[in-house]
Amino acid sequence: MLNQSKMRKLIIIGFTLFTIFKAQANNINIFKANIEEKKVVLRWMTKEKRAQYFIVEKSTNGLHFKDVKRVTPLQDVRKLYKAFDHQLLGNKVVYYRIKQVINENNYLYSPIIPLRYKIPTLKIDVYPKVLMHGNVHVWLKDLHSRRVKIYALSADHRVLYNQFFNTRNKSTHYIEIPRKCLNSKAVKLIIVTDQGMRREKITIQ
Repeated sequence: MLNQSKMRKLIIIGFTLFTIFKAQANNINIFKANIEEKKVVLRWMTKEKRAQYFIVEKSTNGLHFKDVKRVTPLQDVRKLYKAFDHQLLGNKVVYYRIKQVINENNYLYSPIIPLRYKIPTLKIDVYPKVLMHGNVHVWLKDLHSRRVKIYALSADHRVLYNQFFNTRNKSTHYIEIPRKCLNSKAVKLIIVTDQGMRREKITIQ
């Protein structure tokens, strides 16, 4: 059994911890995450003046977070902070939060924001669709990827062509494949992006 003195101490400690937790939770009073031009834009504002730096953290399950970027604090606490994450993960929920470091033993967290990025369907056009003497031309549209891998397989699954291309997050990309590389009666083109999209679109005969 606890006496009245111990009970008062526990109540005071509990109230103090609740007050601290509430202050920490309300410390970053504005935190938003949006997708703009194929990147995640995070904006926040804090009332804390003692921050040494901020860390943008990211998680795929909402439990285990990894550092994305370190942000230097501004002199004016009324200023809106902004940070970017160019590593979009398509068709899945990703979680973000801000870690505000006061010192080595004191830091605060923002609320966690879930964000889902839905990737449009990749469109692929190929000309010609009959193997002739000329090169094969490939147009990729609605592309949401920094890099693209395209390779061609023969009817007996030999790799005839295999190349990486840097698309620089552009929405369209054009590729010309030399006809001499496609020395087979039938060719299957396969496009792989860094968003994990795999499209076996065209068989050229």
